[in-house]
Amino acid sequence: MAIPKNIRKCVNFERVMMYRKLGERIFVEEQQGEQRAEYGSYLIRNLASAIEPEFGSGFSYRQLERARQFYRTYPIASAVRTQLNCERTAFTIQQDAVSSSDSNR
Repeated sequence: MAIPKNIRKCVNFERVMMYRKLGERIFVEEQQGEQRAEYGSYLIRNLASAIEPEFGSGFSYRQLERARQFYRTYPIASAVRTQLNCERTAFTIQQDAVSSSDSNR
C-alpha cells in the first residue's frame, strides 16, 4: 500500500523538527548556548552513549552532531519550512542549470 505524498511530507517535516528540537536541547541546555561544550566533556559522545542503546542508531554521535548543527543553522523553528523550501528550490534550479549546460555540450 502506497502512502500518500502529503502524509509522507508531513511525517518527514515532523522528523526534521524532532531533530531540530534535539539539536536545540543539546545547544541550549547542555552547552548553555556556548559555541562549544566545555573542553574535555565529550558532551555529544556521552549523550549518544547514553541514549543510543534505548532509541537506536538514529541517535548516534554522528546524528546528534548533525542535529546540533541543524539547530545552529535554523535557530527559528517557525521559519524552518520556508527556509528549507527556498533552499531546495534554489538547489533544484542550480541542478537544472548544470544539467542544461551539460546537455548543450
